[in-house]
Amino acid sequence: MISRLRQAGLQGVRFSPASFTPVDIPGMATRNKFNGRLCNGVRITVEDGHQLRSVRLGMHVLTSLQALYPDSLRIWQRRVERMLGRDDIWQALMENVPADTIIARWQAGRDEFLEKRARSLLYE
Repeated sequence: MISRLRQAGLQGVRFSPASFTPVDIPGMATRNKFNGRLCNGVRITVEDGHQLRSVRLGMHVLTSLQALYPDSLRIWQRRVERMLGRDDIWQALMENVPADTIIARWQAGRDEFLEKRARSLLYE
C-alpha cells in the first residue's frame, strides 16, 4: 500500500508504516471488528497543506485499497455517489480505473465551474 501511494507522486504528504491495536471505547466505539488484535496500516502525515490535494489523495487511497483488497473491501455505491456528487466514480472503482484517470474525468467540469465562479467573485 505504501509503495503504491509513494509512486503516485502526491505532494505535501508522507507515508509511513503504522501498527496499532484497536480497543473498544465504552459509549463511543464498541463492537470493534478487530478489538484487541494488532493491525498494520499506513500513517499519512501532512507536511505541506498548501501543496496537498486532499481529493487526489483520497482517490489514490481508495483505488489502492480496492486494487489490493477487492474481496474484503466493501465500497457502498450510494455513499460514493452522495459524497462525490457523481454516479460514475463507483463503477470506475469496481473496474480498477487508476485514480488519476478518474480525477481527469471531472477536471473539465471543475475548470468550467471555476471559470464561471471567477466572473462572479467580488474580491480576489
